[in-house]
Amino acid sequence: MAASPLAHSRAATYLDFLLPGVLALMVIQNSLFGIGSGLTRWKEKGILRRFRVTPLRPPELLGATVLNYIAVGLATSVIIIGIAVGFLHASIVLPIASVVQVLLLGMAIFLSIGFIVAGISQTQEATIPIVNLISFPMMFFSGIFFPVSSLPKVLAHIVNYFPRTYLAGALRGLMSGQLTLGASALRTDLLDMAVWLVATGIIAARVWRWE
Repeated sequence: MAASPLAHSRAATYLDFLLPGVLALMVIQNSLFGIGSGLTRWKEKGILRRFRVTPLRPPELLGATVLNYIAVGLATSVIIIGIAVGFLHASIVLPIASVVQVLLLGMAIFLSIGFIVAGISQTQEATIPIVNLISFPMMFFSGIFFPVSSLPKVLAHIVNYFPRTYLAGALRGLMSGQLTLGASALRTDLLDMAVWLVATGIIAARVWRWE
């Protein structure tokens, strides 16, 4: 799908660098914090146990919950991009189909991690520190606010394997116009994200409990 004509004929600014990172940040805030904290609260209050005796099947409940967070995430992305372009004059290209695919893959990863957190946590008090422990290193060291290349070499090598580093890099490559969905660098990011999705999905399936 052709990119939408949102790019301006001027040099890229810090805002242009920051916008894809903010989208990646939104993914983890919405997916990880939302599903992790929400499901733990339901478990703690016995809401999930009550759902099991209703006509609503557990997979339907979880599926609806996941779709809700995905819909909210996509809507939030549209709002963020609209504000950045319409009011702050961000200079980006927007290959809509490619960006949506990358966002959906990123959401799937962090929703899976959220299920892992909800599976091992029994109370919300336990959930928040776990979520913060996962999210804060990725928030500050995954290329959200500054390039990973500016970090010390050892730290940069470590954070290059973080899922949000792949997510931010893929979005930034697409929205800068430097990469297309078929580019080898982008395919590498997507492949690494797929590996994270499979790994976190398997772990989530093993640790998730209704009680």
